[in-house]
Amino acid sequence: MKIGIVGGGISGLTTAIALQQIGLEATVFDAAPKFEPVGAGLALAANAMKGFQKLGLSDQVVSKGNCLDGFHIFDHSGQLINRTDSRAMSAKYGLDNFVIHRASLHQVLLQHLSPERLQPNKRAVRTSSAGPGVTLHFQDQSEATFDHVLVADGINSALRQQLLPGTSPHYAGYTCWRGVIENPGYEANYASETWGKAGRVGWSPLAENKIYWFACINAPQNSPHMKAVQVDGL
Repeated sequence: MKIGIVGGGISGLTTAIALQQIGLEATVFDAAPKFEPVGAGLALAANAMKGFQKLGLSDQVVSKGNCLDGFHIFDHSGQLINRTDSRAMSAKYGLDNFVIHRASLHQVLLQHLSPERLQPNKRAVRTSSAGPGVTLHFQDQSEATFDHVLVADGINSALRQQLLPGTSPHYAGYTCWRGVIENPGYEANYASETWGKAGRVGWSPLAENKIYWFACINAPQNSPHMKAVQVDGL
């Protein structure tokens, strides 16, 4: 059985590993010029960690991330609204509130797939199924046919628009910036968010003395003002 996966992100690579472990080889296609670790921070809840545990990947994943003590929510004046005790949650449900740099998780997953199963620089633009199986058509005019195809190529997927033409991403009402920086000296081992009327900001301590941060500001969709904001304007 031939399986094609469109999208070499976390979900595409994890699915390929899971299929590989039950004897089904999948080929992963990605539009990027090469498979390389990219991204910012990720928080993985207990159900995600149980999935990696079942695949035998949890020890490697945990070694690259940070297990946090809790999650704090503050109001605009800095008063604590709520605190989640991650140690208690982990004892009950399994490892919870675990954070990792997306690039580190991506790197762990790539180590479990052979290079011949990874096809970079292959942007899928449409599918067809005139005969048996499903044919993927790529931007470089090549094509490949599989028994099954899984689409995991992100929010702007051309294939999703073809297969489900009535669907479109729903704007959440805010613009968000995010990044990873060197820890300037914070010692707290918890993630936090601060909520206000205009938006919210948050941060999580990552491994290797890094901090993942984000800032979300309420704004109209496709706001020219927000598109023009630079780092020094945040």
